Amino acid sequence: MLTPTRRDNGYRDYGVEEVLAARQIVALSHAGFPLSLIRTVLPCATESGALRACPSVAPELRRRLRDVEEQIDMLASGAEVIRSFLDNLQDVASA
Repeated sequence: MLTPTRRDNGYRDYGVEEVLAARQIVALSHAGFPLSLIRTVLPCATESGALRACPSVAPELRRRLRDVEEQIDMLASGAEVIRSFLDNLQDVASA
């Protein structure tokens, strides 16, 4: 995803664009984007790191949003089960 230039000694030179892209990759990764989606979305990122209107990625983003919302629901259900167990433990302890 990064395309640094190569020096004569084989070292890579990362310019401003590559540093910005690296920051965007990290931010998208922290947002839970898999690498395959980051590759798709990265060309739509602006210099500020925001995503600009890029209709070609909308279907993939919608799928990702559905996945995240499903994970949120599952985690919320899990939290409720744990909360219930803890409430039962407190009831038993105080009896």
